[in-house]
Amino acid sequence: MTKLLILADDFTGALDTGIQFKKRGISTCVMNLNNSSSIKDSCCEEVLVVNTNTRALSKNKAYQIIKEIVAEAKVLSIPWILKKTDSALRGNIGAELAAVMDAIPELPLYFIPALPEMNRITKEGIHYIDGELLENSEFSKDPFEPVTKSYVPDIIHEQTDKNVKLLPIEQTFTEEQKKESNLYIFDAVTKEDIKNRLEELFQLENKYLFAGCSGIAEFLAEILPFEKKEENNWLKTKNFLIISGSLNEITKKQIEFAEAQSYFSRIDFPIESINDKDYFVSENFNQLLNLIKQEFQNDKVVIIDTFSLSKQEGYSKIEKTHKEKLRTKIPLIIGKTVKQILSEQSSLSVLLTGGETLKGLLDIVNESEIFLVSEIEPGVVVSKLKNLEVGQQILSKSGGFGTENLFQILAKKIGSDNIETDNR
Repeated sequence: MTKLLILADDFTGALDTGIQFKKRGISTCVMNLNNSSSIKDSCCEEVLVVNTNTRALSKNKAYQIIKEIVAEAKVLSIPWILKKTDSALRGNIGAELAAVMDAIPELPLYFIPALPEMNRITKEGIHYIDGELLENSEFSKDPFEPVTKSYVPDIIHEQTDKNVKLLPIEQTFTEEQKKESNLYIFDAVTKEDIKNRLEELFQLENKYLFAGCSGIAEFLAEILPFEKKEENNWLKTKNFLIISGSLNEITKKQIEFAEAQSYFSRIDFPIESINDKDYFVSENFNQLLNLIKQEFQNDKVVIIDTFSLSKQEGYSKIEKTHKEKLRTKIPLIIGKTVKQILSEQSSLSVLLTGGETLKGLLDIVNESEIFLVSEIEPGVVVSKLKNLEVGQQILSKSGGFGTENLFQILAKKIGSDNIETDNR
């Protein structure tokens, strides 16, 4: 029976939250929501994580989808619900939190936005990333969802007029406050702040509506009464392919750092894949596949990079007329490319950066569920698909996660033990 339902607005969010439960031995399934799927038809694990695909939708459409799912969860008597939010507060934050509250209006909603281990904290209702105001961070430059505010109630009130109450770290949550159907935002600067607040809340009731990122999930996995089994582990594979579908500056720096190491080979994602409808049966595509094979034979970790697209001839014209379409088209093109490479490499790990990138692969291979294996590095999740070969695995991460030398660390863990890593 499902005890906890987690709703994430993109795939990497679903995975990096779900893995907090899986790595503690709790049975966890991730479901990719589509037009024909329903949570009542999903696998009956203790934790069900649903990728709602609502990050890029309008606030009204996102509200409708979330409300319908939570209403269904109420009918199914799922006692605990977590609305997973982006740790940089991108997406339809206000609309989706309002949808959860409207579906179960008798309960308050407890929101802890912080992710202290990634230096994302909340003080006096203001969100900071790496010591900077959220509105001054890299996420203010996001090409699709730039964040322009730092005060969390202001971000929420862009999309809803729900009553919001702030609670600083030192303020105790009372029995009287529990009776009010408010949206409570809790400050947190350390992981201990999150743990202490959750332990306080669990003394008050037995049904909960939570919101927050993977930081809150880690402690829910410890506090909620789940059955626990031994965790699986990732594979060492002969080849390692990294495909960047994210335009985040953090991923860009990771690629540039990796490119400077002799055992990485960086390949530009070709513009022909976007503007040539016959690209996947063309000689250009065969040349790309042969180049990747050759680099694998040379014991290289291969990076295919979408950052270079904007510099290639013809891209600016495509972006000007089809910017929103590119957001969905590029992940599908990446998905087709990965599917073909997987068909030719029996021992392969593929790292996909950006939630839409992973969704593109699942859409191409027609998979609605993904099976979590482990967390190889903070924010980097290893998964299996139903039709993958024994020696194949998928890694994924959010574009905004990870240290500069992350790809180097992963290459050592996945492939060669002889790779030297810098401590950064």
